[in-house]
Amino acid sequence: MAEQKELIVKDDHGVEHNLYNLPKGFVFEGSIRIWDCNLEELPDLSDVTVTGDFCCGDETLTSLKGSPKEVGGMFSCFRGNL
Repeated sequence: MAEQKELIVKDDHGVEHNLYNLPKGFVFEGSIRIWDCNLEELPDLSDVTVTGDFCCGDETLTSLKGSPKEVGGMFSCFRGNL
């Protein structure tokens, strides 16, 4: 059985979401901040809308593939190997 990936973040309402299990067309209410998680690639958020900021700062990222479809606030990526 394949290992289930988890990356849990809370939305503006305090609800926890696993970024690896968001359905297509999902609207994440709030900001997603991913850093120091040792990710080589982002979870597939390519059909997810983020109403707040999307920030990813991880030294091991090599691509922005999987970035959200739409970000309502700031999109920030730093410290990666892009």
